[in-house]
Amino acid sequence: MNTIADYTKDFSDGNKLSYEDFARKRCDWYNDTQGNLPYINCDICKNKGYIATLDAELNESRAECKCMKKRRSIKNLELSGLGNLIKKYTFNAYETSKPWQSEIKKKALLFTQNSGDSWFYAAGQSGSGKTHICTAICTRFISTGRLVKYKVWRNLFHELQSNQFDETEYKNKFKSICDTDILYIDDFLKSNSNNSKFSDELNFAFEIINSRYNANKKTIISSELLISDINKYDSALAGRIAEKSAGFTIQIQKDDNKNYRLR
Repeated sequence: MNTIADYTKDFSDGNKLSYEDFARKRCDWYNDTQGNLPYINCDICKNKGYIATLDAELNESRAECKCMKKRRSIKNLELSGLGNLIKKYTFNAYETSKPWQSEIKKKALLFTQNSGDSWFYAAGQSGSGKTHICTAICTRFISTGRLVKYKVWRNLFHELQSNQFDETEYKNKFKSICDTDILYIDDFLKSNSNNSKFSDELNFAFEIINSRYNANKKTIISSELLISDINKYDSALAGRIAEKSAGFTIQIQKDDNKNYRLR
């Protein structure tokens, strides 16, 4: 690897290096130095993530390279928990042979474009593509640099339930869920718990939903339960979801003809 001395070696004692020349050589040295950031190879910053420049007063500053947005997106994909779903469940792969599917895709794309702090709620018939469309939404947000966390409700519920008597661990897990930029909960309110434990499940659900509701944190939810179904169990929970997802609620009535897993 070249050093700053290598960039100034052509200047002998008889050829004094000016401050401007030295500053420019120092920038050249930094910009030519190879970095080791992962994921992609960038010829602009040499995988350092930053580019050195001089202002009019010859003060050096370092600007973030445009490759960093893509690096963050790739890292966010790793952190999201979506795994191989991202490759399989894309907008391009979403089937729109039926009018109701076209409407779902249209609403989902609109949600990714300019939805502020609104939520997205996809509910109803199992196998109708709810997870697919929600995953496509998440991938689109990740590609813009947003941090998305994916959680299957059944696993999330049991994680919180198993740590509820360890105050520190519970607070840490709860905070990581509630503070994340965008949260996607899949199969909301569907767990292995028996009916006697459903009240506990509703309590955990309300804690999470209420926290994100109060913090205006973007949330994406897929569930077999329509909002009217949730309302039968907890009107406060249903009301918050309905309010935040107004305009971006998809409710697919039960119909085995819409279950594409059975085909």
